[in-house]
Amino acid sequence: MNINIGENIRNLRKRKDITQEELADHLGISFQSISKWERGDGFPDITMLPDLADFFNISIDELIGADKTLGGGDFYNIYKQAHEYEIQGDYDKAIELLKDTLKKYPNHFDMTSKLASILLLKDNNSEEGKSYAQKALMLCERKLGGNISEKARATARASLCFLYDNIGEREKAKDLARRLPHTWEGREILYAELLEGQEYVDYLKRWLSVLLSIISDKIDSVYNNKRINVIDMLVGQTDIITPENKREIMNKIIDFLD
Repeated sequence: MNINIGENIRNLRKRKDITQEELADHLGISFQSISKWERGDGFPDITMLPDLADFFNISIDELIGADKTLGGGDFYNIYKQAHEYEIQGDYDKAIELLKDTLKKYPNHFDMTSKLASILLLKDNNSEEGKSYAQKALMLCERKLGGNISEKARATARASLCFLYDNIGEREKAKDLARRLPHTWEGREILYAELLEGQEYVDYLKRWLSVLLSIISDKIDSVYNNKRINVIDMLVGQTDIITPENKREIMNKIIDFLD
């Protein structure tokens, strides 16, 4: 069996749009170690594998490449395809795709959550959808009870808000959301202030592009009466600003505020 952990870490890191330094900060190690892994000159210590897997929201098998048929990138592509089916209104295709994936990976949190949301979107009284939401809730609470990083813990709490709401526990979701850190304590705000010069400017541009895209999606949700799926936001399923759509998104935000 080929161990492709270095290549996997590089691909996952780039997909998450973080630097080697940011990943190293999360793990409490030097960025040179990350660079060494990605070059294939060494492997992470075995004790770091759970933290790495939690950070990228995948299993350890996916992280090390033990699964030859489906890796982290493939999970992302399956999720993305299901999301596209959902946008097109082809719920049955999305449901079929996700169910097929979960037959082999029954405890994959993102897939379980996505399936629950689509089943409930198709029929908000779906017992099957509520059942998958309950299972996702269990997986999320199990993750919170484990030895995970603070970043993984924050992601799990955000997911719980969505899941509680999906099963009709909106007050519970609101209570949990009120206890989450506010904007000024967020990574993007604090990390930016530790940078200088062009690095600071580049980081702000990248962060603002993501933020404005999320705001744009939220505005669209007002007009089409369809709320954003929190899980989609957590795995990056938002339309990133491009030079072509930048002005359109800015105008949309200005019109909404007026």
